[in-house]
Amino acid sequence: MSIKQKSTVESRSELRKTFPKKCLGGVSVAVLASGFAFAPVYAQEAADAPEESRRLGVVTVNARKVEENLQDVPVSVTAFDGAALEAQGAVEFSDLAAFTPGFSTTPGTANPSAFSLSIRGQVQNDVLATLEPSIGTYVDGLYWARAYGLNQDLLDIENVQVLKGPQGTLFGRNTTGGAVLLNTNDPELSGGLSGLVKGRIGNLDERTGTVVVNMPIVEDKFAIRGALQVSKRDGYIEDVLTGQDYNNRDNTQGRIKARWAPTNNLDIVVSGEWYDSDTRQGAFVTEYAYPFPPTPGPRLLNTFIPTPFGTVDNYLDLTGPSEGKSKVALNAEPFIEISTETYTGEAVWGTDIGEFTFITGYRKVENTNQLDLDGSPWPAHATTLDQDLDQFSAELQLAREELGGRLTYVVGATYFEEGGTDSSTTVALTPVNPLDTTFNGEIDNQSIGLFLQGTYALTDQINLNAGVRYAQDEKGITTSGVRVVRATGDVNLCLVDVAIPPDCLAPSRTDTFEEVPYMVGLDYSPNDNWLIYGKFSHGYRAGGQQLRAVSTETQTPFEPEIVDEVEIGFKADLMQSRLRLNVAAYANEVQDLQRSTIFTDDRQINYTLLENAAEATNKGVEAELTALLTDNFTVQASGSLNNPEYETFIDAQGNDRSSENFTYVPEEMFTLAGIYETSTRFGHLNARVDYSWQGETPYDGFNNPAFPEASATVIGEAAGVLGARATLSVTDQLDLTVWGKNLTDEDAYINTLLVGGLGYSSVIPREPLTYGVTATYRFGQ
Repeated sequence: MSIKQKSTVESRSELRKTFPKKCLGGVSVAVLASGFAFAPVYAQEAADAPEESRRLGVVTVNARKVEENLQDVPVSVTAFDGAALEAQGAVEFSDLAAFTPGFSTTPGTANPSAFSLSIRGQVQNDVLATLEPSIGTYVDGLYWARAYGLNQDLLDIENVQVLKGPQGTLFGRNTTGGAVLLNTNDPELSGGLSGLVKGRIGNLDERTGTVVVNMPIVEDKFAIRGALQVSKRDGYIEDVLTGQDYNNRDNTQGRIKARWAPTNNLDIVVSGEWYDSDTRQGAFVTEYAYPFPPTPGPRLLNTFIPTPFGTVDNYLDLTGPSEGKSKVALNAEPFIEISTETYTGEAVWGTDIGEFTFITGYRKVENTNQLDLDGSPWPAHATTLDQDLDQFSAELQLAREELGGRLTYVVGATYFEEGGTDSSTTVALTPVNPLDTTFNGEIDNQSIGLFLQGTYALTDQINLNAGVRYAQDEKGITTSGVRVVRATGDVNLCLVDVAIPPDCLAPSRTDTFEEVPYMVGLDYSPNDNWLIYGKFSHGYRAGGQQLRAVSTETQTPFEPEIVDEVEIGFKADLMQSRLRLNVAAYANEVQDLQRSTIFTDDRQINYTLLENAAEATNKGVEAELTALLTDNFTVQASGSLNNPEYETFIDAQGNDRSSENFTYVPEEMFTLAGIYETSTRFGHLNARVDYSWQGETPYDGFNNPAFPEASATVIGEAAGVLGARATLSVTDQLDLTVWGKNLTDEDAYINTLLVGGLGYSSVIPREPLTYGVTATYRFGQ
């Protein structure tokens, strides 16, 4: 199911003639895409070849659900193959953002096992089962609806493709910012038994073991592939009260895939994947305790319980920035226990009328975590969250061509359903407040989609691209909100006035949302080395219901978010394909922008409400460059600029918040990497040094000149992370690697939680300097 790397002596128009091929399957990306990353596998081949063959190769992606040369695709895409991810030291899903311009990942404050993904200003700033992301995640073609457990390990990856801008016609709802396509390696049908064994050790007592085995059972007909990884590491935050370490790693992940090709035109792949993590993750550090609250609320942390530390200021001196953020003193041990199981099936059938692809799958997520949110030794603010969710989906599509190949298109239909529960229990100011607050939501969602997208060649150089989709989401929910007496468990109050004790269930409701995303554009190829394009996209993020309603009024559902975006760009292979430059500029407008906000009612109950309270705009540019400067030295660079602004933002309480920070969106990002490789008497050496920089990033919308200290704590500092890696290929089978990440030990935090009613802000520290060695042994190749 892989595509061979094509030499650039082949024209890109020849690759177009291969349409249609396998859709949404595992695609072989031979080099890093979007003109940015340069795959070490290809680099080694090129280094051993004559100088005249030292060129950037063709990158094959499926951003339009057919296999195409990236440089022919009028979409902004960054792609990495498995070797490139290894060269960058990418271990977890969040590492993908480090070298993707305009893409950022932020661990959730309410659930660090989940991530808020941001592209082009589109982001969901909270993680609940009723809230939809702005960035769609697809693994082996299967849509992963929820971010819970998303930060699992990257195991046996074939390639990752990050599509930017609204992708609603082909990839459906909840892709207003883009989509991430992650493909794992399919079984190889021939070649005998093969695989690898890998061991990694490092500081913080890291020890990771990986085994991959590929076994053809019937030559060219049937094969299975298994991958298993166990990864452990001590935490990098120490509790000065107990000596316990937090933010450790203890992950186990396994995958089995089977592939059957009974005929030359039928290919079937099924897989099962399991992930389990049991860690002491989620340690917050108190950043600031306000002398008076920036918002009305209950008793302040700053005047709370006497402790051996005496005052909050003394506590901050002990654990705050002056000592780094490697020490805390917590009253409750944070933990995350998460397990997922995912089953996927894909069948590709070539016929006389075109190529059919059928993708189906089931995914279950179970997650429990406890967080000491205020990050202090006082029992001031903590929460426990539980999620038990499952999903099923199916997609059927047909790719074909008409009019002698001048018209190519993909038509298809999708079905998705999801159910389960999402609950949380919060305690605040424990010694003086005997009550706990619990929210629970049971969801029942269905979604259908019908789509058509195609390309018509107006001339040999100009193409018209257009697509449309009908999307319908039907969402059902039953919620309960209850305040109970902690000591007895007795109901103190049903939060919604029409609810009845003891369950305090609010009336169930079902809401339907519909939209028609579409796209239209033109692309122009003056020659085989240039592509110039422009397009307009109309995207859609589904509406939904409130999981944490505290009254009949706050049960009102929120409407879909609509994004209209104009994008223009060019892709160029220059200097006889020794330099690749891809640039995209865009401007988007957002209507009914969804924002999640923490409110406090007159009963001193904190609750989260998602509102359609804003209109926003964002303008930006993204650029990616790869240059083969010499036979041995390659430079990669990328950068992005964003300028997001609220046009209007009136919240449910009538407050004008248009001056607030635009959360989780850095205005500037850039990366720079140098790769040097050469043959030595000990083997082939590949050395890489890279630097990724992210500008100031608001982690909370709060921006009030009357409270400058509070406003300052929610702005993440601009920070750059330096990494290095050197791999010596001793033989064709054995690689030895030394590596280091965050070599300057940059300690700028990576998220902030501000709770004005309690008078504090706390932060999530960045992972410190890590280093180690890796040994990889490949067999059967």
